[in-house]
Amino acid sequence: MKNIRKMYTYAFFSNLTFELVIWMLYLKHMGWSVGQIAMLQLVINIVQVVCELPSGIIADWLGYKTTLILGQIMCVLYGATFFVAHNHFLVFGGFTLFGLGLSLISGTDEAIIYEADDEQNYQKFWGRYNAIMICTIAFSNLVGGYLADISWPLVFMASIIAHLLSIMTVVLIKPKQVTADPNAPGVLKQLKSFLFSSRNYQKLILVVAISQATASIMYQYGSLYLSQITSFKTSGIALVLTIVEIIGAVFSVNVFKVVAKFGRLKVIFSSMVIGLLMSLFLGVSNFIIALVAFVIFSSVFEIWDTSLNAELQDIVVPQLRVTLMSFCNLITALLMALESLFISAFSKILNIQVTFVLFGLTSMVLSLIILGFYFKSIHEDNPEA
Repeated sequence: MKNIRKMYTYAFFSNLTFELVIWMLYLKHMGWSVGQIAMLQLVINIVQVVCELPSGIIADWLGYKTTLILGQIMCVLYGATFFVAHNHFLVFGGFTLFGLGLSLISGTDEAIIYEADDEQNYQKFWGRYNAIMICTIAFSNLVGGYLADISWPLVFMASIIAHLLSIMTVVLIKPKQVTADPNAPGVLKQLKSFLFSSRNYQKLILVVAISQATASIMYQYGSLYLSQITSFKTSGIALVLTIVEIIGAVFSVNVFKVVAKFGRLKVIFSSMVIGLLMSLFLGVSNFIIALVAFVIFSSVFEIWDTSLNAELQDIVVPQLRVTLMSFCNLITALLMALESLFISAFSKILNIQVTFVLFGLTSMVLSLIILGFYFKSIHEDNPEA
């Protein structure tokens, strides 16, 4: 329980990312084009694709604590490059480090929480952890928007300080000893064996990757989407995204109660159907309807994402926990890279609003189809389920 409490504190400091939803607006203000901004997002996604699996192996071998610290150091260096936004080379370098940092962090925090207490309580603890992350991001979005109206450097300085505080928190964590084989080729052999033998994992990671990639892209480009459909200032856009985060946090922290009553798979399916319906309204000309659809889609995402995360954790083998989660994140990052490339390539032909509709509908339909096959596979393995 002590580690869980410390991880809750870590979740707060590490997610005080005041620039998260407005950095695109800042670079646009600094003269960057939408295509160039999309290329930066593409860099992050490509680095994650390249580094996700190796970073998972590193975490299982080097240790969760050390891996988290290294990831946060990368985030600090990334934040510093915003002070030289006129230098495109340094900014691209900073975003490369950020992609590496995200790869080191992703899956590692989940593994610490999963192994910190009774596995049956994981969804409850992860829901709370996720809610803290969401609320913190919501708070930092709101504050970041107002800081930007005062001075952009304040935004990035505040984020750097927050990452440094998160490093200090991680130092106090005492995770379980890593039991994975320290020989990387051995780990890769185990990974290959599991991937080919677990058909349920194969289907589930596709559902997670497809839905998570699109929801993440929509959130990352959310400020540009909102600036197109509304006349809000930066602080107004930040407020909308803050509301999204708060609603998502409420869903995340309470989803385990809904799952206990209706069942995890039913909750996943129902929330994704809602996501599909909201995708239809993202492109309407009435900005109020489009705005509400964006808020609902982004909020409901937390329901199926938290539930899918718990489903994945139950399937993966302990000695490859972070490696397998990183493999899932790798697929997600690859899809995000392709979507960012699409936005960059067609930014002069398709506006963000049309792109959101295309991404939303495609991802939700594919996810629901694959989820259907997953349900069928679960039923075949356990007819009474």
